[in-house]
Amino acid sequence: IEAKQDHELYQTERWGADFSYTFPVKPGKYRVTLKFAECYVKEPGQRVFDVLINGKKVLENFDILKEAKSFEKGIDKSFENIRPDASGLIKIRFIASVQNAKVCAIEVIRQK
Repeated sequence: IEAKQDHELYQTERWGADFSYTFPVKPGKYRVTLKFAECYVKEPGQRVFDVLINGKKVLENFDILKEAKSFEKGIDKSFENIRPDASGLIKIRFIASVQNAKVCAIEVIRQK
């Protein structure tokens, strides 16, 4: 995988039509970074999906290959000021519309 620091984070993935992660966190604001690299489909439009954080759509019709402009190139998408829900959770859901949704790594960091 090209370019990004910590390139080994982009060499594994989880994929599926509809999957999610739940992170229990303390009250506060968090930066959520999603790490992607396309290493399967070869043309833009062959993998398209949405990402929701705590029910709010943060990526719509996301196409890794189109965004990265290259096969096997790492790309990050960061979202600031994410607060946990009433249960103290940050929930990230991936929903595919074409092929499967996928993610290589997720980073959740408390902001000061």
